[in-house]
Amino acid sequence: MRTLLAMPSAVCGWCGVHSNMSVKMVEAGPFDEDEVGQLFGLYKCDHCTASSLGYARVSMRDVRDLLGYGASVTFEIALEIEDNTAGLMWLPHSGANLELNHTPEEIADAAKEARACLNAGYRRASVQLARSVVEATAKDKGITVHNIAPKINEMFNQRLIREHIRDGAHEVRHLGNDMAHGDFTEPVTDEDAQMVLTLMHEVLVEVYESPGRVREAQSRRATRSAGQQP
Repeated sequence: MRTLLAMPSAVCGWCGVHSNMSVKMVEAGPFDEDEVGQLFGLYKCDHCTASSLGYARVSMRDVRDLLGYGASVTFEIALEIEDNTAGLMWLPHSGANLELNHTPEEIADAAKEARACLNAGYRRASVQLARSVVEATAKDKGITVHNIAPKINEMFNQRLIREHIRDGAHEVRHLGNDMAHGDFTEPVTDEDAQMVLTLMHEVLVEVYESPGRVREAQSRRATRSAGQQP
């Protein structure tokens, strides 16, 4: 049963909060000769009330006669659709409004592109990009040892990242290496890719964002102190 259509849970692309998404309308698109079509839903974030589009490719064989081609799907009918996908994709995608204010622009752009790949359904591409973002972060910090594993370890040795962030970066590396080396026999699930992107983001927060916010706070305090001097 595709119960996720009734009240799916997702990270809202507008407010960035993991929230319930209330269904407002669901629509079935045209079916191809294999009886596969698009399902589109309009949802409202229960946290910020903004609307998002949820969509997925689904098999409509079991409900084709009931719906008709291109028919609107009522709330009750949506619950009867067989779940042949791992979940809904979202527009705007989660992370679309992710602010990486202190991360170098080229690295931040690659991180957001990895997120866009996942939300477009390109899981392997998103994982590969996440791996590249971690390696690019090390290189940006002047770490040029060969291969990504020693780069990650050296970031830890230089106290750029803590132990658990190092371990998370290695998890990004492990799955990313499979993609880089052409090992495609094992599928990459949405959950796998989402975890990799989360760990990638934690590396960026550790290396750039958190130190950048501290520097910003120190600068503001220094400015206030200077203004108080006679």
